[in-house]
Amino acid sequence: MSISRELMLAVLSLDSYNRGYGARVGELSDVNGAALGNLSVINASAVLTDAGGKRLDEPAGFYAIAYNVNGSAVTGMADGTKVISYRGTDNPSLSLSEQSGGSDIANGWASATGTMTAQANLAISFYNQVYKLVMGQDVPS
Repeated sequence: MSISRELMLAVLSLDSYNRGYGARVGELSDVNGAALGNLSVINASAVLTDAGGKRLDEPAGFYAIAYNVNGSAVTGMADGTKVISYRGTDNPSLSLSEQSGGSDIANGWASATGTMTAQANLAISFYNQVYKLVMGQDVPS
């Protein structure tokens, strides 16, 4: 039995809140290969680090996870389809929260005005990393 593309995308949107820092449900892993039905994790934003290896995602209140569709269990998604799920607002305050990471107000909301915020930059960096992982080359300029 397969499920619709729309339902799977909704599940993946919810799943981004249940993995990584500040996970809302249980201890779901975001390591490469972790499964969600017929999908598997291929990357998570914890890979975004500075030159010293310090994570950049959590202090900025950013989290994203990339999946690979395995098989044909999702109607409208071919085997091998890649999906990136970006977590939305989970800390609408001005402070760092151990549960929710950095402030979405300070690090992300201004991107709605066209300003490149920490979260917008991390979203682009994560996309570029997933592209390079999948395609074996940098995103074309």
